[in-house]
Amino acid sequence: MTFSNITNYLNNVSNETVYPDFFSKLSDSNNLEIISMQNNLQSLLNDFYHIVYFTDNCLLTTNFFINQLGFKEIYYTGLETGNKHIASRVVSSNNVIIEIVSSLDYSENYLLKKKPNYFELMNLFCRDFLSQHGDGIGMISFKSGDKKNSNQILNKISLSNGNYNCWKGDDEWSKFFIEIKGTNIYQLILNNWEDHFNFFTDYKRIENNNKKNMILLNGLSRIDHIVLNVPEGKLTKTSLQFQELYQMFEFWKPKSLIKTSKTGLNTKVLSSFKKKENNINDDVGVKFPINEPLVVDSEHMGQIEEFLNYNNGSGIQHVAFVCQDIIKTIETLTKNNSVQFLKISSNEIDSYYNKIWVLLTECEKNEKNDLDLQNFVKHLLKNFDKIKSMNILVDINSENEILLQIFTKNLNAKPGLFFEYIQRFRNQGFGEGNFNSLFKSIEEDQRLRGTL
Repeated sequence: MTFSNITNYLNNVSNETVYPDFFSKLSDSNNLEIISMQNNLQSLLNDFYHIVYFTDNCLLTTNFFINQLGFKEIYYTGLETGNKHIASRVVSSNNVIIEIVSSLDYSENYLLKKKPNYFELMNLFCRDFLSQHGDGIGMISFKSGDKKNSNQILNKISLSNGNYNCWKGDDEWSKFFIEIKGTNIYQLILNNWEDHFNFFTDYKRIENNNKKNMILLNGLSRIDHIVLNVPEGKLTKTSLQFQELYQMFEFWKPKSLIKTSKTGLNTKVLSSFKKKENNINDDVGVKFPINEPLVVDSEHMGQIEEFLNYNNGSGIQHVAFVCQDIIKTIETLTKNNSVQFLKISSNEIDSYYNKIWVLLTECEKNEKNDLDLQNFVKHLLKNFDKIKSMNILVDINSENEILLQIFTKNLNAKPGLFFEYIQRFRNQGFGEGNFNSLFKSIEEDQRLRGTL
């Protein structure tokens, strides 16, 4: 079955989706709010649940996540559990959950089925994604909060003019799949996420997995944000689709254009909550930046253009993980050279960290009454040599809110997916003070592979 046949089949199945009975009652009453930008509306998403990485070989990829990135395996499914459609390994680091999926069935038997089940759909999504984009993150699952929120999402899809595909995940609609056309990613909506893997008997839980590796030192706590890249001119439309479907808010804007003399990008950062609202807890909520290319110099290809070219269109560029202690986490990951990280240009590294040292010492001197800030700054100054040697970026804004971040190099041979490790101290931004240094590091990496 070619990818065009799979795509056409999935479109046909989506077009024949029969929505729950509540739809006709709610639509007749005209009480549904379809426009999401009103201030009194709440987001229909609660948080990320997990991400799905599609690959041709889930076993080798799982070994990379376990042995190189410090995750542990918690569930598995495949032929050995009676699953004839996909092989899957689920790995985690605290609340960061990644499912690694490969297809098992490459037949055309699905073309005869009008209502494929959950695993049959996952197999088709995996095949469709790999045939067009290669290995990468092809699905994000969201916690919808409750069934009422899920029903609202389904109503919006039902009333839309073909901007979305939707597939039923189970008979109770406690899980269902969505595709916002043009994004090349699937979304899985869950209103019973705590029992997601236990819901299916084909998933087997791995008990007492206490293998001795870097798990305990890895220190990841949750997914901070996931970044989608789209072609030039698609940013506004795509962000509006996410805002309207999920009732998300525009959360953050850069103070100036994000660019160097050679490359740049435009961005909109969406979130399931409003900035600074109700003393936002860093541990809850969806943050979802969407980027498009900003052409600064037509003779140079920027990072977004490069990604779009090698990914064959839109897709997930990177995922950011929150660290409990980024210094310990990166120290562990770099100990055996298991992961390669971007480096600050050798021409700028001393001046960059001299500036950061001054900002931290001024912060320590001027904020004597803020004990939490004092303790955090002292911790950074004590470990400053490690921060510099590992090239961890530090952003301190005018309110002395601090963000630390570092980016891996591309995880595949082609320019594509990478990971970000991040630690926040009251800082809800995205490291705006680091953009110039970061972009120069990315451009240097591009130059080395001849794509700048």
